[in-house]
Amino acid sequence: MDLVQAIDAMELAAAEALPFALLEAVQVTVDAAKSGHPWQNRTGRTEGTTRSDGVRGSWRGGYVVRIGSGTSYSGYLEEGWDTGYSISPSGGVSVTSSQWAYLLPAWDRTADQVARDVSEALTLAVNRAH
Repeated sequence: MDLVQAIDAMELAAAEALPFALLEAVQVTVDAAKSGHPWQNRTGRTEGTTRSDGVRGSWRGGYVVRIGSGTSYSGYLEEGWDTGYSISPSGGVSVTSSQWAYLLPAWDRTADQVARDVSEALTLAVNRAH
C-alpha cells in the first residue's frame, strides 16, 4: 500500500466511523440533559422522551446531531417564550436560552467528553485501517 492508498484508507475508515462515534458519544449529553435540568419534574415526559434524533450529514459537509424531546413544550423550556436566537449586525448568530433550559447547559457540561470520545473512536478506526 502506497502513501496515497494509506491516506484514502484512513479517510474512508474515519468517514465510516464518525456518524456512529457521534451518536454513541452524544449519549452522555442526553443523560446529562435528563438528570441535570433546572425544573422540578412533574410528569417525567420530557425526561422520558429526551433522546438523540440521529446523525445527519457527511464527512465533507459536516454532521449535525440533534437532541430533543417528544413533548410539545420542550422548546419553550429550552428557549423560553420569546425567540431563542439573535442575529448581530455583523451576521453572527447567538442562541439564548431560558431559565429552564436543559439541552444547551447539558452540552456545555459534556462537550469536552463528547470530543474526547469521538477522537478516541476515530483514532481506533484509523489505526485499524492500516
